[in-house]
Amino acid sequence: AKAVACAETVAASDADAVIFANWRSEVAESAMAVFDDARMPVITTDLWHPNAVLFSADNYVAGAMAGVNAAFYVLQTGLSLENWNCESVHILLAEYGFAGDEASLRTSGFADGVQAICGGEVPVSRIEVDGSAVSALQSTTDWLDANPDAEHVLAAGPDDLAAVPISQALQLAERSGVVAGQGAEVGAIRRMHEGPPEETRFLGSVAYLPELYGQYVVAALIDILEGRPVPQEIHMDHVWIDHRNADLYYDIEGAPIHSLGR
Repeated sequence: AKAVACAETVAASDADAVIFANWRSEVAESAMAVFDDARMPVITTDLWHPNAVLFSADNYVAGAMAGVNAAFYVLQTGLSLENWNCESVHILLAEYGFAGDEASLRTSGFADGVQAICGGEVPVSRIEVDGSAVSALQSTTDWLDANPDAEHVLAAGPDDLAAVPISQALQLAERSGVVAGQGAEVGAIRRMHEGPPEETRFLGSVAYLPELYGQYVVAALIDILEGRPVPQEIHMDHVWIDHRNADLYYDIEGAPIHSLGR
């Protein structure tokens, strides 16, 4: 109801164009109906809305980027550790039961990225988490207890809220492997600053750089207003961040310190 009320308020302002940030997929159609009736062009962020230009992460590519980095870590680490190779790893995907296509694209991209580098099928398991750290930690621990033969685990979650506690579960269980995150959120940045993945089991995270959203979206909005062609979907470029380069992008509190977009 609040999303539709916001749309009605903005439509009543007789704006030339609108940037509409709404993350409730069930009201996307009703909110956009308000802007359609007002004949206002709209750019939405992160969540698809009918008749709007979408600006978002490229979720499958982001997932695949994490998977590729995880697989390369296996190949590099396998040079020094016995039986630590593609043939001995197991993929673990944490998924939200309430999540939409965006989150599932990230985890499926991760699995495909690992398998592309490993050059063959890698066993895949899935667990469901509810968005809390406690749930991710417990679900991962339960899976590890139930799968003692999965000696080396490559894990991924739909975001860092799940990925960080998954890494903690791997560490507590003393199970080899790593988890790759999505979003480079504050908890992930702190985890990277704690040490290398051999210690933390946290490999890194694909950054979505939300501090740059405004530059992308406003530029697209200006193009719309000036009559230049704009694609139906605009995807941002992603950056892989890990313990080796985290301090080039964010400080330990997650504040951006990079020069991207300047």
